[in-house]
Formats: sequence, C-alpha cells, structure tokens
Amino acid sequence: MRQQLAAYRPDDLDSAALPAITEHLSTCPDCREALAAFRQSGDAIAQLPMILPPPAFRESVFAAIRSEALRQAPSVAQISRAATNPELPVVRRPVAQAGSAPVSLERFRQFKRFDLRRVNLKVSLVAAAAVLLVSLIGVRLVSLIGSSALGGSAASLGNALQPKVARYPLGARYVLPTSALASSAWLVYTATDAAHNSMLFLENRRTRQVTPLLSAPSTATLQVRALTDRWVVWSAGDGTASAPWQLYAAALTANGPTQPITLVDTTASTPDTPATLGGVWASGNTVLVADAAQSGSGELLKIDLSSGAPVTTIIAHGQTTGDVLTDPSYDNGAYYWADVWFDSATGLHSAIWESKGAGASQEISADEAAFHPQVAHDTLVWVDVSAADLQQMSATTSGATPDSDVQMLYSLSGTLNARNLENGQQWMVSASADVPSVSVGNKLLLWHSGTRMHTYNLSGKGPLAADAQVQSATFASADGSTIVWANNATDDLFVYDAA
Repeated sequence: MRQQLAAYRPDDLDSAALPAITEHLSTCPDCREALAAFRQSGDAIAQLPMILPPPAFRESVFAAIRSEALRQAPSVAQISRAATNPELPVVRRPVAQAGSAPVSLERFRQFKRFDLRRVNLKVSLVAAAAVLLVSLIGVRLVSLIGSSALGGSAASLGNALQPKVARYPLGARYVLPTSALASSAWLVYTATDAAHNSMLFLENRRTRQVTPLLSAPSTATLQVRALTDRWVVWSAGDGTASAPWQLYAAALTANGPTQPITLVDTTASTPDTPATLGGVWASGNTVLVADAAQSGSGELLKIDLSSGAPVTTIIAHGQTTGDVLTDPSYDNGAYYWADVWFDSATGLHSAIWESKGAGASQEISADEAAFHPQVAHDTLVWVDVSAADLQQMSATTSGATPDSDVQMLYSLSGTLNARNLENGQQWMVSASADVPSVSVGNKLLLWHSGTRMHTYNLSGKGPLAADAQVQSATFASADGSTIVWANNATDDLFVYDAA
C-alpha cells in the first residue's frame, strides 16, 4: 500500500485501484500521514512564484552589454583576424649531436615531460588571463549597472525563491473543499464527500495532525466563519430564516480542540434570537455576530468566551425596520458593521456604521451604497456599488426580507476602496470587485473580479508575492497574515504566510 501512495492520484493510477486505496486511507492514520509526506515532495518547487526581474534591471544590463560591445569592437576585430586555433609546439625526440652520447629513451621521456610542463604553464597563463579579462568586464558591468541594483535584485531573487506556500491534502474520502481559514498554527476547513455529506476538519500546521471536529458527517451546510489563536467558529445551516441554523465554537488547546459549544441556536423563540446571519468576526475570546433578529430588525451581538461559556451582549440595533446588519469587525477600540435595507423605489442600500461603546454610534460612509465593510489595523475597506445597478434591482424585485437582502449582496459588484482611519487618506484599490469575495487580514486584501482572484498589500499598495498562484482560486480567504485557497486543478488546499 505504501508503494502505491506516491502515485495516489486519479491520473496516475488505474481507476480500479483507487477505491481500495481510498478505503484503506479512511482507516489507517499512518498511511494518511505518509500520503501527506509524499504529496509535499516537490510541492515547494511546483508552487514557486514566477521570477520577474525589475524592468530597470533588465534595461541597465543590456545597455551595459551594448556599451561594452562597442568599446571592445576594435580589439575583437583584431582577435578575429588572428589565428583562432594555434598549434601547440611540437615535441620531437632530441637528436644526438656529433661526438655526444646517444640520447636514451628515458632521457627523451624526461625532456618531453619538461617541455609539456612548459606548454601547460603557457596554457595555464592564457587561461588565467582569460579569467581576469572576464572578471574585469564583469566589474565594468557592475559599475555600469550599479552595485545596489544588482544587490537589490539578488535579494529579491532570494526572497522570491523562499517557499511560502504550503499544500494540504483533504481528509480521506473528502473530495471538495467548501470553506477554509488558516493561521500560523492551524488550518480549519469544511469538505464534502461523493455523497454530499460535509465534515469539519482542524489541522495542526506544525505536526500535520488532522482532527475531525464533528462526531459524524453532516447533511447540513457547514461553513468556517472565524479562526483565532484560541477558538474556531463555524455555522451549520444556510444562515437564513427559512430553516433553523446553529453557530458553534471549539476551543483550541495544545492537546487539540475541545468539545464544541453552541453560540447561537435559531430554534430558540426569543425576539433577540438571530434569524438571518449577516456575518461573523472573532479575535481572541470575542465573537461578533451581525444578523437580523426574529423581532424583524438588525442587531450586532458580542459573545464573550473568556469563561469557556458564551456570554452575549447586544452592541447595536439597526436603523430601519426589516433591515439586516452585516460584516461586523472591531479595531482600535471601535465596532464596525453595515446596515443593509431594501427600498422598493431605489433598491438595495448599505451604510457603514461605527460605535465606540456606550451607545455612541455614527454613520461613517459618504453614501448609502457602501457594501461589505471590513476593518483591520486602522484601514477600512468596502465596495461602492453604482446607483444605476442598485436602481435596476428595484425594478426586478417586488419586495424584500432580510434573507433576500443578503442574497442580493451576492450579485453585486463595484469599486473597491480603502481608507486610513487615522489620517483620512482614501484611495481606490480596484475599479471592479465582486462584493461577497472581498476578504481582509491584517494588511492582506483579497477580491474576485472577472475571471480571477486578486491580492493586495494594504501597506505596500501592490499585489502580494503569491498573486499569480492565487489568481485561479475557486475560493480564497484572508485572516491575519495568512491566505488559504482552493482551485479546480486539485482537491488540496494551499496556504500562504505573508509574515
């Protein structure tokens, strides 16, 4: 079985052999560990980013080559006219002079060895001169290009070669990853099998130990919602008022996860019980849940897990009857969220709100077309949707509920913007971004537009080193300094650590 694991791919093995191997892997943790080790082989090379030297470096190199070629042209022409393959001196057996003793064969061999040593010395001197000439030309090139350019390019090349992308195979029998988040220590993901049953897995990134977080596969829709250094949070159900759904959390310890606890259960019939889920955010022992309550208005809940049991507090309510709060976050002492509502005359609206506690809330968006806000390290990111697109929605939708408001968000796209909350500086990141695809880590930004996924460094204001690798992702998410994604080419997950 171990000999077959190295080729355990649908296109590497006879299809008749795959079921037996898959069945064996479901019951043998040692072989699963061996399979993971086999798959890691070569992954670092396969995932290396394309190396593109800066345009200025290329131009300066070729300019230096042209300059050196012109300078050396007369000498090169003279050399080319000379003999290019001079014969080595002929070593002849010395002839005895008159009156002298005959030259013995041994004396001839000694003479020959001496003469060849002289020839070898000449050849060595010519070779040394050639090396010196090449070195001098190289020094001239360095002086023309600039040592800082060469040093910087070499450093960039060295950094680009560092393998920052790790590959993680799915648990045995599971073929389709559906959601995932990663930190420096953990990878948590959901995946479905051929029978469309779902499982939630937690993997220790250091030991590669994989732990199922459920006692049995689930027929409900599972989605990873948040991951901190202490907790993993997920939902079971589609998060709408049309069917019950639950929000769970499990503590992360050195010995692995603890038994899950329930944070939200929509089967409870109280006015403040969530009915429509608008988003989840977590850090440390704190979980924020944005939703529309069973009472019919939006709300922002704070769940404290520091005691090991959930303690829930309402932070804010919506501004309009029938609205839903979405996309909660907390940064630098303030809570942030979006208040989303539908108007039959003007379509869907979304405004960004900020609260610094004690009920002091204020709207911080310039208009009511600011969707999917996310805040990290004093930077606010959101998508502005054009009034024409929102107006078109009003023409095609006769009525709306919090459930349909959330569903409409998935069809929107617009301009992706960012604002520094400390100095007020604002800039456009991209002219086009699909609203539900935007994801923010500490300083990492992801979004989907057209046919590809894009990455962005909010500090450097440019694409990340892993941009080319992420662009074909079927889904991707950023959390902290980590990006995790999946693509159609494989059933594995990929994790990029920016730190």
